Amino acid sequence: ALHFLSETIPGDMDGNGTADIRDAIHLLFHVNFPDRYPVNQEADLDHNGTLDTNDAIYLLLHVNFPERYPLN
Repeated sequence: ALHFLSETIPGDMDGNGTADIRDAIHLLFHVNFPDRYPVNQEADLDHNGTLDTNDAIYLLLHVNFPERYPLN
């Protein structure tokens, strides 16, 4: 189950205060091992209703091209 903090930074899946490539990797690990790699916010970043590897790819694209791949 996902848990949510009151203050989150969009894309900061590992809760270290910034959205970066490590967060995309963390999200990919979360998809495969959710108990070992929890996330601190909603993680269906492509809004397709499924939490999967596409969300980790979307986050990686956001890190590199934030204007083209917004987190909203």
